[in-house]
Amino acid sequence: MAAIDQTKNTSFDLCWARGDDDPRIFTITDSTGAAVDISTWTLSMAVNTDQNPPDTATQIFVVAGTLPGGGTDGRVQFAPPATSLDAVTAPGTAFYEVNRLTPSIKTILKGKVSFVMDIDKT
Repeated sequence: MAAIDQTKNTSFDLCWARGDDDPRIFTITDSTGAAVDISTWTLSMAVNTDQNPPDTATQIFVVAGTLPGGGTDGRVQFAPPATSLDAVTAPGTAFYEVNRLTPSIKTILKGKVSFVMDIDKT
């Protein structure tokens, strides 16, 4: 991530195959490109089929972020809950956002998620 507020940057689109639950890792940096210490932050990711949902009816998942490096390196990881992507329409598109919940609430990033069909059905 190039800076803390990337809500207008469209270069952070994601792709998951239907049924996958592999994590996505983001690095939060300041305007100079240095990693921000997020060790005291709480973050979440929400994925929804509606870009501007009025409620949670079209929500695919919301998940808390984990800090694989303890947060001092600016990295946050989000993994879809098991089976949450099993029934998504593929090919298809959804939308996501990454939010900082503490120490204050801030939407950090918004982007698109593309879903592709899985071939192995086991």
